[in-house]
Amino acid sequence: MLNSNSREFVIKINLITASKWLCFLSLLQFSAVAQDAKPESNRFTKVVLAQKLEEPMQFQVMEGGKVLYAERKGKLKLYDPATNKMEVIADLQVSREYVKKKSEREEGEDGLQGVILDPDYASNHWIYIFYSPKSASVNRLSRFTWKSGKLNMATEKKVLDVPVQREECCHVGGGMVFDKDKNLLLSTGDNTYSKSSDGFTPIDERPGAAPRDAQKSSGNTNDLRGKILRIHPEADGTYTIPEGNLFPKGTPNTRPEIYTMGNRNPWRLTIDSRTNWLYWGEVGPDGANGSESRGPRSYDEFNIAKKAGNYGWPYFIGDNQAYRYYDFATKKSGELYDA
Repeated sequence: MLNSNSREFVIKINLITASKWLCFLSLLQFSAVAQDAKPESNRFTKVVLAQKLEEPMQFQVMEGGKVLYAERKGKLKLYDPATNKMEVIADLQVSREYVKKKSEREEGEDGLQGVILDPDYASNHWIYIFYSPKSASVNRLSRFTWKSGKLNMATEKKVLDVPVQREECCHVGGGMVFDKDKNLLLSTGDNTYSKSSDGFTPIDERPGAAPRDAQKSSGNTNDLRGKILRIHPEADGTYTIPEGNLFPKGTPNTRPEIYTMGNRNPWRLTIDSRTNWLYWGEVGPDGANGSESRGPRSYDEFNIAKKAGNYGWPYFIGDNQAYRYYDFATKKSGELYDA
C-alpha cells in the first residue's frame, strides 16, 4: 500500500509521462500538417488559356479572372475566361528598331514594355503603360482611362519621359509595381550596347561612343536610365516625389525620381507588402570568365532594396566585385574601382 507521499510521487511521474506523450503527439500532428501543406500534384489541372503569345512582357490579373497583358511589338491584349477568347484592346505604334550611323537597322528591345493597373482601378479605371513611342527618342510612362472594350488613346496623359538613344541596342527595363503607399516604382535599363566590351564593363569614353558607355546612364545621377524610379502619381496626371528617394529634391545634378541607381537591366519588380522592401532581378552581361586585367566574370543578380541606394553598375557586379578602368582607345587597363 502506498502512502500519501508515494502516491504524490507516482502522480507526478504520470503527469510528466503524459506531458511527454502530449508533446510527442503534437510533433506528429505538426509533421502531418507540414506534409499536408504541399498539396498533391494530382489535385491540379493545367489549363492553357492561350498559345503562341508574341513576346509577352507584363500581365495583370483582373476581377473575374480576366488577364490583361502587353506584347513588346505594341499589342495590348485581354483574355476573357467567360468567352475563352483573346481580344486586342490597343495596338500602339512603338519604336522597335535601332538605326546606326551608317543607316543600318536592327531590331532592338524597345516597344511596349509594361502595363499595370492603378491601385484604385475599380473606381478610377486608370492603367499605366510604359512604351517606346515612334514619335520621340524616349521611353514613356503614360496613364490611360480604360473601362471596357477598346482603349481610347485620346485619354492618354503623359506622366514621365525617359530620354534614350536609339542608335545601338539595348536594355529597356519596364517593370512596374505599386507599393503600399501607392507609389509607383518603374525600372529602366542602361540603354547601352555591351557586345563591344568583351563581356566586361561598357565604359567606352571615346568621342561618338556614348551608346557604348553606361556611365552616361547607370552611373549618372542626372539621368533616368539604369535606374529604378519611384514617384507618386497624382489625379491630374502629374506626379510628386515621395520621401526617401536617393537624392533629396533640389540636390544639384541629380534627378529626384531616382530610388536606386547603378542598374544594368532591372527586370520585373516585386514589393514585400509587410516591409515595403523592393526585390528585383538584374540581367548581367555575357562574360563567362574573369580577367586580371579587366575584372570579374559576369553575374545575374537578385537584389533587395530596404531603402534607396546605388547598386554599382557599370563599376561593380555581383556582390560588389570591382571592374578595372579600361581605356578603349589605348586598350590599357587601370586601377580597380573602389566601392
